[in-house]
Amino acid sequence: ARCVQIRFKAIEKAPETVSLFYCGSWHRRVSNTFLWNMSKAAGRKRGSAAAAATTEQEKPPAPPPLLPNQADGNIDAERRLFERIYGIVALDPIPRPPRDHHLGETINEFQKYLNETRIEKTFLGLLRILLKKKMLPYNPYPLFLTNLYRFSEGRYLLSTPASEILPSFRMETEDTRIDYVYKSRHSSHIWGLPYLVQCCSPNDMKLYEWLGRDVVPPPSTTRSADTNYVIQPCVAMIGPAVFQGSFYQYVPIIQFRVEYRIMGPDMTHAIEVFINIVIKDLNHTEKESDHILLGVSLPVDPETEPMRYSSKFWQVDEINTRGDAFWDSMVEAVTNKKYVVAELVFRVDPKMGVYKRGRKQYSFNFVQRSYRNQDAEQLTPFSEMMEACLFEGIFMDHMHADSYISTFCPREELVDRDKNYRQEPPAPFIRKSLLRRGVKVEKDTHTDDRIRIDGFLIKGPIDFSPDSRKVIDPVRIAWERHIARSHFVPEAFDVVHHMILLMLLDRKSVSDEHFIQVHRFLRSSAARMHSLMMQNQFIREIIENFDRAEESQIVQRQFMEYRHGIKDLLDSVYRECSSEMITCGRAIETRLYDMSHSVEGKGSNIILSPKSVLDLRFINHYCYPIFLRLVEVMLPQVPLITAFVDKLRKAYPEEVLRFEDAMPNPNVEYGYEEPLISKQHHQFIDTELAEAECNESKEIVKETVLMQYLLDTRVDEVWEGFMMDILSSNTFPQNPYPRLITDFRRAALKMSLCYDTDEKIVKDLYHSEPQLLDSTTFVYQMPGSDAYGYKSSLYAIDTAAYFALSSFLFPLVHENFTEKRGVYRASVCTCTVGEVSTYGRLDPYLRQVQMADHVYIKGPVRCSREGMELFTHILTEYAMQLDREQDFVVMGIFLGSLSKRWSVKEINERKATFITEIERVLILKENIFLKLYAQYDWRYICVTKYFRYRYVSFDKTEYVKFFDEIPTEPYQSIFFDQEKAAFHFKRGGAHECCDPFIGPAIRQSMLYADAQIADCHRRQDFFGVHRWLLLKSLASKGENNVAEGWRMMHSTASELNFLNCINKALQDLILYVLSDMTFAQTKDDEEPVDLYQYGIDEALFASTYAGYYHKLMEVLSNPLSFAPSSMSDFLRRKLNFISVQSYRGNCVLKIESQSIRVLEEVRQATMSVENAVAADMHQCCPEARESVAKILAQTAQKRPSAEERSDATVAVQVPKATAADHQNEWHQDLYNF
Repeated sequence: ARCVQIRFKAIEKAPETVSLFYCGSWHRRVSNTFLWNMSKAAGRKRGSAAAAATTEQEKPPAPPPLLPNQADGNIDAERRLFERIYGIVALDPIPRPPRDHHLGETINEFQKYLNETRIEKTFLGLLRILLKKKMLPYNPYPLFLTNLYRFSEGRYLLSTPASEILPSFRMETEDTRIDYVYKSRHSSHIWGLPYLVQCCSPNDMKLYEWLGRDVVPPPSTTRSADTNYVIQPCVAMIGPAVFQGSFYQYVPIIQFRVEYRIMGPDMTHAIEVFINIVIKDLNHTEKESDHILLGVSLPVDPETEPMRYSSKFWQVDEINTRGDAFWDSMVEAVTNKKYVVAELVFRVDPKMGVYKRGRKQYSFNFVQRSYRNQDAEQLTPFSEMMEACLFEGIFMDHMHADSYISTFCPREELVDRDKNYRQEPPAPFIRKSLLRRGVKVEKDTHTDDRIRIDGFLIKGPIDFSPDSRKVIDPVRIAWERHIARSHFVPEAFDVVHHMILLMLLDRKSVSDEHFIQVHRFLRSSAARMHSLMMQNQFIREIIENFDRAEESQIVQRQFMEYRHGIKDLLDSVYRECSSEMITCGRAIETRLYDMSHSVEGKGSNIILSPKSVLDLRFINHYCYPIFLRLVEVMLPQVPLITAFVDKLRKAYPEEVLRFEDAMPNPNVEYGYEEPLISKQHHQFIDTELAEAECNESKEIVKETVLMQYLLDTRVDEVWEGFMMDILSSNTFPQNPYPRLITDFRRAALKMSLCYDTDEKIVKDLYHSEPQLLDSTTFVYQMPGSDAYGYKSSLYAIDTAAYFALSSFLFPLVHENFTEKRGVYRASVCTCTVGEVSTYGRLDPYLRQVQMADHVYIKGPVRCSREGMELFTHILTEYAMQLDREQDFVVMGIFLGSLSKRWSVKEINERKATFITEIERVLILKENIFLKLYAQYDWRYICVTKYFRYRYVSFDKTEYVKFFDEIPTEPYQSIFFDQEKAAFHFKRGGAHECCDPFIGPAIRQSMLYADAQIADCHRRQDFFGVHRWLLLKSLASKGENNVAEGWRMMHSTASELNFLNCINKALQDLILYVLSDMTFAQTKDDEEPVDLYQYGIDEALFASTYAGYYHKLMEVLSNPLSFAPSSMSDFLRRKLNFISVQSYRGNCVLKIESQSIRVLEEVRQATMSVENAVAADMHQCCPEARESVAKILAQTAQKRPSAEERSDATVAVQVPKATAADHQNEWHQDLYNF
């Protein structure tokens, strides 16, 4: 369509030919000509397709040949046939391509590539779906993206044909002398039910031969002091490791289950015997084995913790110090028929230092012998499901298999079996003719004759062979219910594993296609991401339980594997990735680099510290949107898995977790949002109405409307740019879909935010000029407001927004301009800094408020230390005055680079220590700030006030600053009073009454901003990049980057950044209550907390939470957030988990540390979406990209060597700490807990 003007005459006749560029069988000829003439046609003007249409009687010339060696006659014949069928006529002459043999080969290769990848057909199909709609969306690209994501994995998955997959599930087996048990023909370490053995890879199981023997409890641990009890362990491998090599490519954890058979006279005493032998085995594992014991997980009683935690983790030290409590917990777990789980690090190979995360489950079956009748036995199983090891695992020793079978199916004699073992096993559950003795199971005397979901047939006819329906049905139903209650997408791999077990349990009812789709799902990128997230957790667990130098080597090796795995999956040069994956990968790589240190000859090693644990936890939550996306991408490729899960949900509707959204809709305004942007995804174009208003003839009116729609939405330009990008690449990407997804993401953002020109946006922002009030101090005022400062801080100020904000901030301004104490005089100048200057039209959201109190103390020469007392007095009196008022929640005063918190209560009780700490921080020139929360409109907003201490001698010969000045701060400061603004700028000492926009001051500020931009770019924080670019533009009143900054501030990335600030406020308020010294004494776990007792307005707190909740759900459902469709439901479940109704009927957050943890997980997950959108938005801003490229080039040139850095002084200082740069120490400690 860029090269030839065409008229669509018969769209209804041949709807499959509707395309912007290619039509029917002729599209190849058009597409090749289009490629040859791309540069020539690039400058054509956009407009209506009908405007260039000519009459049908014009005789069109013949199109050029596809390749130079084709005959023109064949093309004419094909063209006439095409015109007769589809009624599409070429109107303009098309120049012939150059007779270049190499170019012809390139075009042939490109056409072959398009056919193989089906990218062209896919796009045309999606375009056809779009154009058939009666209501065309304002922004068509999200619709394209929804369908394109499903193709992004297909190229990799279909590369392995089904004929190579099916043999993985048909391994050769042999019959054995043991009832129901078969073995692998090619391995003596695989024993189990035939359908499980068929799916075990002998080659992969060789890796675990030694481990399978080593995990067997040694005889020293299985001896009981009471000789009346006979103990025999049976060990089976369970979990995904059983199917390594067949289904799974990556197995993150190895699991074994030890089921003891304890024979004796008394069941109660048998429980004590079992616990004793488990503790012996744990001691042996910790002290004598090659494995590392991390701790023990025990289930929590659901009556005391309903639906809260699945288990409690006991570390080794805690077990040793709280032995009695640990014993009681084990007794409770055993009596409830739950597994005792040892969390381990297994050494897989004794010769090689290969370690893997492991888990060892313990349970037992009690066989009670009767003194009256020695032949009668009573079996009481204490496992969660009877004979579960048979149905979900394999035995690596035939003795264990024999012992396990005989526990449930005891025999009087062995029956000789045919030694000619069969190649293929019989159908599942064909019973063998063996004599069995009667076995009676006793559980609870009050139970009835029903099959329990967690268990077993209590009474009635007894048959506990593995093919008995009385044994199979409870296991099958339990697994089916487990799948039904699972959250499918986040828990997809747990669901699929149970689906494998169910398919094998009834293999006749499932087709080979089920196994093929499961195999492909478990070999996908989602499976690789799941494995990396489990490895992340593994590294954290080792660091948290670090004890030996050997463990350090394990951590370093795992860390390097994890780091390379993240790089290969998310940002590999050998694998095409979409922009969101690349952004996520680079951000993670930066954080991994920051948490490691270089070791000569050994690369980078992770620092073993609690900070590294927090960073790794952050990375896992940051990866969650990508994980959800990869799972969602896979689901359309595996419809049988989805149908399987849906069928079980319909069968067990009572198990499906449904949360009723009881959160009231606050119906509040979140800021100065642009209506044209916020309502776009609800706007559509009615094609029938557009056709009625079109002035073209009836024959082409529909085509005219559709063509104009495609031109206005620039679909042709985006597709053309994508095709040119592919063609100009050095090599064709193996999978072109991620690149097309990236282009459509950016096109969607342009369609939403680029509806106005840069000139119009800048004109609206710079609506009025600040007026100069004092030429000596360069104080300006914005007309119509009480805003005073440098002109850079006033250019983009919104007077209406500032008026509302200034009335809110006025109570926080120091009442007394000057104070006297002895010979010392103090002057305090209060101003706002940061984003207040851009709030309103430029930035619609007020995230937080930053203020600064510039305290000037005048006194004798060399008495600055004495002046600190007056500074401390001003600071403490101000904090206590605010704390006495009911309008503010004062968090406290934060000191030093670690932001050590001092509450008002602590200051009163330890005043001398506080004064000493203040003096230390001032001498070190570290930050001092007060943090509080106040009501602004419908929510609590964070106000951070910095205190800057300057000492000036009477004779003005001494001038000392006790803080590290931020060079850009004066250019963002807004004062409420002209006198204080003039006082500060005159005596601030930064510019010495020279023009602040000329000379070293502005140069130093720009260098500081450049350093911040480079750091934000390194961390993939493109929202921060544009904030600093805006500051640079406003400081110079340049128009560069202003319009693009406006678009960034109105994007969904800005909305998510705003929500994350509210999330942080909610965390701080909960933490404030938890840190109260009286909280632990008054807290009752069964009753909600009365927030009014702690100075927090409960209604306002509930309103803040409700506003955050609804806005978060709204943004994640917005197509322009590009968030996975399951993410909103995933986060909704998390937030509902920590919500509670208060005494007064308000829906508030639970006041507990778990709420802080969940909120932080939500914040970190949404931060990933925010950064991905901001990165795409940045790529839509050519001026910003050019500016950042120059800054990065200059930064790279100025970066000194290691030797130079050790001697040279740094010209641009980065502040040691700010309230927004890192978490407070008190917050980190509790979150780590």
